[in-house]
Amino acid sequence: MPFERVKTGIPGFDELVAGGLPRGYCYTVTGGPGSGKTTFALQFIYNGVTKYGENGVYLTFDEPPQSIRSSALSFGMNFKELEEARKLVIVDASPIRLDVGRYVARSPAMLGLPSFNINTVLSTVHTVAKEIDAKRVVVDSITSLLVQYSDPFIVRKETLSLIRSLSEAGDYTSILLSETAEGDERAYFKTEMFLVNGVILLHNIRQREERIRAIEILKMRGVKHSTRMHPFRITEKGIIVYPEEMVFSR
Repeated sequence: MPFERVKTGIPGFDELVAGGLPRGYCYTVTGGPGSGKTTFALQFIYNGVTKYGENGVYLTFDEPPQSIRSSALSFGMNFKELEEARKLVIVDASPIRLDVGRYVARSPAMLGLPSFNINTVLSTVHTVAKEIDAKRVVVDSITSLLVQYSDPFIVRKETLSLIRSLSEAGDYTSILLSETAEGDERAYFKTEMFLVNGVILLHNIRQREERIRAIEILKMRGVKHSTRMHPFRITEKGIIVYPEEMVFSR
């Protein structure tokens, strides 16, 4: 039985994955600082609402909601308008912010305290997603969520709990952002990469005096996908991928 596809709406990207991401699974978008991870996630959520009628939840551990809105608006994406229409909710789940609002995950979640429980965050996400009938979820970022755990067993356990919870909810298609350093081979062995359905790598490659942005599909279960690195640009409207072009020639 063929997968139902979820189009990202990112120009040129869906062609790399045979028309879109299989619905109902979790995917990791991995890259270094400034590689375009957040831009990818913003477009995934915004296009879902405006192009495909799929409401979204944006779970942020790194930036306050206003920063997310500002970043989106810099690319012409008005998140505030979608929030007011109840088509999008930004959940503030930062472990180091104490401000209380309706969609702040309420937990004794100061960084490093063992009492922080991922189930508290997931409960908030599921509640909000049900309220607005969300079909898309972004977690920004899984790195910030897991950095408080030093035990590799706990990291794997919590990662598995997160991915299972989002996947088993049924209708969500989720993007998990993951931070890594360009050229760090250990990044390919991070726990979340083994557990998710697909891994999308964003590269910022130095060639002589310039840097080239490239996107690579490291894995995509059940989907015939591109195995090459393709160049992309970040424009005033967001990411544009060039599926017919390649970074390196054979």
